[in-house]
Amino acid sequence: MILMGIVVSVGSMVVRCITLVIGFDDFSSVNDMWLPLINTGAFLAIEGAVPWLSGGQTPGGWFVRMTCETCKRAPLRRFAFYLARLATIACMLWYFPPIALVLLVFYAFKKKMPHDYI
Repeated sequence: MILMGIVVSVGSMVVRCITLVIGFDDFSSVNDMWLPLINTGAFLAIEGAVPWLSGGQTPGGWFVRMTCETCKRAPLRRFAFYLARLATIACMLWYFPPIALVLLVFYAFKKKMPHDYI
């Protein structure tokens, strides 16, 4: 999550620099327009593209040498796994209290996350 914050901060600074260069200095409307896109792009890159390209390791997994992939999967199943994993994390971020309880109960009984069944 720290890396995502850094990516979002750098992305918003780049957008502000570009708007200054083209002569647009109303940052509130720029942030309202671009910040959701930058946040979504950072989320998809860090939680989707980085693990896909690095054998299942997220940036945090690089430090502890862990992977989110629990078994080998065929390319289509791997793609479905990452889509389900992204959906699980996105639901956790956007619908925090109720989804957290549902996932905790699910994990307590099954000892896996829902996307691990793909």
